[in-house]
Parts: sequence; structure tokens; C-alpha cells
Amino acid sequence: MSPDRQRTRFGDRVIVNGVELAFDVSGEGDPVVLIARTGMPGIAWFAHRSRLEAAGYRTIAFDSRGVGNSSAPDGPYSVDDMAADTAGLIDHLGVAPCHVIGLSLGGMTAEALARSRRDLVRSAVLIGGAGRTSAYERLLSKAELELAALEHVPPFLDVLGMLHESLSSTQLQDEELVSVWAQLAGARKWEGPGRFGQAHAALSWGERDDWEASWAAVRCPVLVLAFEHDIIFPPRISEEAASHMSRAEFIEVKGQAHGGVMVSPDEVTDLAIEFLQRH
Repeated sequence: MSPDRQRTRFGDRVIVNGVELAFDVSGEGDPVVLIARTGMPGIAWFAHRSRLEAAGYRTIAFDSRGVGNSSAPDGPYSVDDMAADTAGLIDHLGVAPCHVIGLSLGGMTAEALARSRRDLVRSAVLIGGAGRTSAYERLLSKAELELAALEHVPPFLDVLGMLHESLSSTQLQDEELVSVWAQLAGARKWEGPGRFGQAHAALSWGERDDWEASWAAVRCPVLVLAFEHDIIFPPRISEEAASHMSRAEFIEVKGQAHGGVMVSPDEVTDLAIEFLQRH
């Protein structure tokens, strides 16, 4: 791992929409903005960034509002708030139009950004985060809201929750993989307004009723990547979203669950790179 990837906090800062965002820019070439999932700091993109940069892209990763070294205003947040934050960062860096890659909640954010600020988005890759959320995800977001109200979240609740939502039933039988993911989940200490805010953003996204009109408003080239065993964004849900976007492609990654982007980062990143190279 290169020295800049060993940093646990991004050193650059910008204030947009009253929120201080911590971000990092690396590499040369066409810009790619990476938008993370719920509770995920931007540093977690390091493996994907290395591969993107080797393919000739400049990567921009950041801590979303409420996570990592960015500020955590009192919630609730909305996906539109988070899309506006991303737009502010892109405007600040002067990299529009750029590619955006969003994971889970980041996929929702990228979709909202592509709809609301078409001038900023050259193409979008939505990974495990396209379309309406599943009934399970809405229940999970409600549980997250209850956890966020606690003064202290028992760490093993986070460990078990992340394992269950990220790995398939077959992968959960792999003791080595479970041990690695348990260590990753156990290292996450995320409490306070950011947790409540992001959980509310995910829940409010799933409770909308204007799906088809929203999908039709996304005009840029889009790659929708779904995972075969994803219980948060099942493939049928993501494929439905792609079918209503005028320039969308759909790919189902076999054998993976919601955490497939971290279990098989090279496979997922290579699919994204092949798409970006055509746009």
C-alpha cells in the first residue's frame, strides 16, 4: 500500500452547504468521484483507487457528512442533502463533468446527483445501490435509527449486523472470511448525529413513490452493478431501475452479497473501468 493510502484521515477540507468535508485527490487523468456507503469513510476505497489510478484516472474520495473526519451536523439528512454536498465538492475542485461511482447509500446519492445536476456528471456507476430499497433495507434503516438514539451502541451489534448484510449465507460459513470481516466491523466506532442522519437519509429514500419519473430523469450513461445475494438491493430491484433509465446497462455479479465490492474489489473495479473507458 502506498504511503498516502495508509492515512486514516484525509488532509484536505472544504465547506459546502455548511458542512466541512474531508477529501483526498490522487492520480492523473479523467476525474472519478467515489461516494461511499452508510458509515464508510472515504479511506476504505483505497484498493479501488489504486486500480482506477493505474488505469489512468484521477480519483477523488471523501468522507460524507456524518462520517470520518467530516463534520456531523444534527440530522435528519436526506439523499438530496448528500447529493448537494457532492455537487459542492465537484464545483470546488472544478472537475465537472466527471465520472461518479457510488456504493449503496453512495449509489442513491450518485443517482440523485445525476438527476439534479446533469452538468456535473459524465457517467455514473451505481454499485449495490440503484433503485427502490428492499423491505429488508427499510426495516434495517429503522433499526439503525433506534441504535443511533442510544448513548453507546454495543459493538457486537455492529459486527453481526455488518456480517449479515454484507456476506452471503455461503460466505458466512467461511471462518476465515468471517473473522476478517468481524475485525473490520469491530473497528467501526460510529455514534452520534451522523449515524442518525445517514440512517434517516436511507429510510426516506426508500419511502418515496416517484420512482419511474426519477429514473427517467437520469440521462447520463449509467452502469448498474448488482450482487446475486444482496438483501439490501436485490438484483431484480436494481434491474428494474436500469430498465427505466434511457442509457443504463445492468450487470449482476454472481456469488456475492452486498459486501461484494469489498470481498472482490478487483472484479468490481474492473467492471467499472471497462464502462468508464467507453464513456
